Amino acid sequence: AFGPEGRAPLEGPDSSSAVPPDANVEVDLELVGWHKVENVSDDGGVVKKTLVESSEWKRPNEGAKVTLRGVGRLEDGTVFDEWAEGSDLTFTTDEEQVPSGLDLAVQKMKQGEKALISCSPAYAYGSKGHAGRLAQ
Repeated sequence: AFGPEGRAPLEGPDSSSAVPPDANVEVDLELVGWHKVENVSDDGGVVKKTLVESSEWKRPNEGAKVTLRGVGRLEDGTVFDEWAEGSDLTFTTDEEQVPSGLDLAVQKMKQGEKALISCSPAYAYGSKGHAGRLAQ
């Protein structure tokens, strides 16, 4: 588990014992919770992490008019767009009105579901970037 180097003892309030090199280990665990993570694209360029599940079963299909609320952020946390109540983002799926990663991810969501969508540049704004709000 820790390979040929093992692990040195940790210092501080979370101190622990050393692990010798190439040691087999056992870990007692309790899974407290998780967020489902799903690759939406075939190449891993769009990932959907479900934050709040929905009891609904229907999903939007190609050509569906969808309405979203959310915040678009860069990896460093900088907000580049925000869609709140009253300024919702509305678009038709599969019509190239939004970045393809957002379009793909929305078609994998259910009404009421909340998710964190991560897109590589190829599925977001590419090398051109984005200067302005998405269509409303």
